[in-house]
Amino acid sequence: MSKKKDETSVEEFHKVIMNELNKEETLAYSLDEKNPTTVTSFISTGSTILDYKISNRRNGGIPVGKIVEVNGEESSGKSLMMSHIVANTQKAGGIAVYADSEYAVSKDFMQRVGVNVSNLSYWNPKSLEQFFTKTEQIILKSREKFPNKEKPVVIILDSIAATPTEIEIEGTYDPNGRMGLMAKAMSLGMKKLTSVVGIEHVTLVFVNQLRMKMNAPPFSDPFVTPGGKALPYHASVRIRLYSKGKVKDKDGEVLGVGCKAKIYKNRLAGSPREAEFNIMFDRGIDDAQSIFDCLKGMAALNKRTNGNTIMTTSQYGVASLEGLEFKSSEWKTFFKEHREEVFDLLDKLLIKEYTDTTNLDNETTSMDQEDLS
Repeated sequence: MSKKKDETSVEEFHKVIMNELNKEETLAYSLDEKNPTTVTSFISTGSTILDYKISNRRNGGIPVGKIVEVNGEESSGKSLMMSHIVANTQKAGGIAVYADSEYAVSKDFMQRVGVNVSNLSYWNPKSLEQFFTKTEQIILKSREKFPNKEKPVVIILDSIAATPTEIEIEGTYDPNGRMGLMAKAMSLGMKKLTSVVGIEHVTLVFVNQLRMKMNAPPFSDPFVTPGGKALPYHASVRIRLYSKGKVKDKDGEVLGVGCKAKIYKNRLAGSPREAEFNIMFDRGIDDAQSIFDCLKGMAALNKRTNGNTIMTTSQYGVASLEGLEFKSSEWKTFFKEHREEVFDLLDKLLIKEYTDTTNLDNETTSMDQEDLS
């Protein structure tokens, strides 16, 4: 049957809608083209394994143009990870702004992980309201003077829990009657900044502390993050860091601490996923060692009777490394010499392949109505 002359096709109606929405200003986009939600680049956290598990790709990390939260207990590596993010932003030719309400940044340690402190915009926000006001101004001014959106602009707040509201500053030390002030400030700030962050392609990273949850049920998460639910809803990625003991040399001297990162919200790839790495006091995240430990844990490395380590990679489709041997102490040299092959192996191990459901039979994707009761 032929189509009626006055019947509008879906494609034509789509164009009508787009033209109407964009009549006065650009509001609507085609998802087939670049738009404010498109992630085109990433910034490394300092851990290759964590980067893979956040972005589900090689050379990944936290997404540029999104809101990210990193929380954890004390001494779990939160501020250290921020230093790596700053350093990697600068290496990509971008701008990093560090808002430190804890007054705890170490210039010496930042320089150890590669931060150019001369080009770091560092400041101490007096309140959450001031942080949000100044951040919006910084975003708009940075894109006015720095219009190339392919170059990252990263703004970090360390931390939410340590930043008071204006009312708290003006009040007394009496804790009564202060309920919900931070949550209200965060809710308003997220509402105003989320669209600006997306449109201007700026990355906003919040560091948060943990508090014990009162009367938490058994086997549930015993922690809660200050600031209410606005940030958990608006953030595209949420990462929690856990301390995993101390790293010692053969003489028992403490050289660093172990860290486990759990991604428990991720709009880029499946979650939850976990990554482990060591934080060394003299150089930050020991990335090469964490790659070694990951490959060993996934049976891509095995110990030989002669004490050497042998690569067993053909099972993962990477034949070029199969059977190569080296001493564990020489891993970093081996990794440097075979970097591309090792990354090919990591691609096979860590990048999740998702099933194309477009051609699946309806019966395999339907749910019995009785299961919903």
